[in-house]
Amino acid sequence: IPILVSVSLAYMLSPFIFFLERLKIPHFISVLLVVLASLVIVGFLSYLIIGQANSFVQQIPAYWDQVLSFLARLKQNLIDRGAISPSQAPDLENLQLKNLTWVSKYLARGLSSLLSFIFGSFFVFFLTLFILNEYPYLKKKIIKAFGSSSEQLSEKILTEINQQIRGFVLVKFFTSLALSLIYSLGFLVLGLNYAYILGPLAGFLKLVPYIGPFVGLIIPLVVAGIQFQSFFP
Repeated sequence: IPILVSVSLAYMLSPFIFFLERLKIPHFISVLLVVLASLVIVGFLSYLIIGQANSFVQQIPAYWDQVLSFLARLKQNLIDRGAISPSQAPDLENLQLKNLTWVSKYLARGLSSLLSFIFGSFFVFFLTLFILNEYPYLKKKIIKAFGSSSEQLSEKILTEINQQIRGFVLVKFFTSLALSLIYSLGFLVLGLNYAYILGPLAGFLKLVPYIGPFVGLIIPLVVAGIQFQSFFP
């Protein structure tokens, strides 16, 4: 996974490196500037997301109380209509947050995953830097490995493969990025909480075939329903 992520990042960042090289900036300096600039952008976005994530964790008890309140109203409504008898109605007391002892276990597991993610990110950073810096030399070595007799044909094939992959990765990435911005702005206009988390989440879940768009839709719907006590917003 880190290798695939690094290769994808290298494709995403390569157009900016080519642009700097056209300005006569040396290759290694161009690579370093682009990677460092991307780190600054990712760091800023992470700061926004982590701030909202901390706020969300603090608000979990209040949100859960609202969920239980909604379920209690639904339960009473079903009893009043005769759809279920009081004895058949589920006991919501077991769903109180204090009874959910598994929460701490999953939070501990999440902390472990976070640490693994941080270490993995460092590996991805250095691997991406290596791929971008070594790209011109790697291409020459691959062409040379096919032999001097087929050098021109090998270069043409590699160039076409490279352009196809780069085009696919860039279109997917910039489409997801554009959708993330549109969703985030829409959520901010609606006044939805955690727009900086839900917007990018909905945008980049589009990359997951079939189920991604539905998951990206359901999560903001649930948050909006709890926040506004109505699903209309």
